[in-house]
Amino acid sequence: MFVFLVLAALGALAAILISNGNSSTGPAIVATPPGATSGPGVGTTTPPRPTTTAPAPTTTPPPTATAPPPSRNQIISWPGQNGFTLVLESIPTNAGRSGASQAAKRALQAGLPQVGILDSSQYSSLHPGYYVVFSGVYSSYAEASSHVAAAKAGGFRSAYPKAVTR
Repeated sequence: MFVFLVLAALGALAAILISNGNSSTGPAIVATPPGATSGPGVGTTTPPRPTTTAPAPTTTPPPTATAPPPSRNQIISWPGQNGFTLVLESIPTNAGRSGASQAAKRALQAGLPQVGILDSSQYSSLHPGYYVVFSGVYSSYAEASSHVAAAKAGGFRSAYPKAVTR
């Protein structure tokens, strides 16, 4: 889907550049059926058809490819990419998901960003058998580390940065 949006944006940009931003005011081109004449000719049995013109194409850019960030009061899933996060709590999967859900709700109430729950068994960088309550999706360990103090201030005293890879 992202590729389609990029191609659409490039196509719109090319059309704008080719037309130099000017709209065409030339005569409309109208297709006629085979055997019809191009005007109200003499001796034709087909009455002239009214000409219609299509509305001018819009040059509104396509919507951006990035989705809006999730609501601050919504538990998210890990986005599927490799990255870094803050581990707030790890709850054994055999204890059930409800404990992880409660911890995630506490994190949301504390105002932590991008709070979610993931199953550690699906990620090679994590010890399997846990529901991991996390906050944030970061591109570097340093970026994740810079948010540890906020997590600890939000009541998660054992929060630490961790790589998440498939």
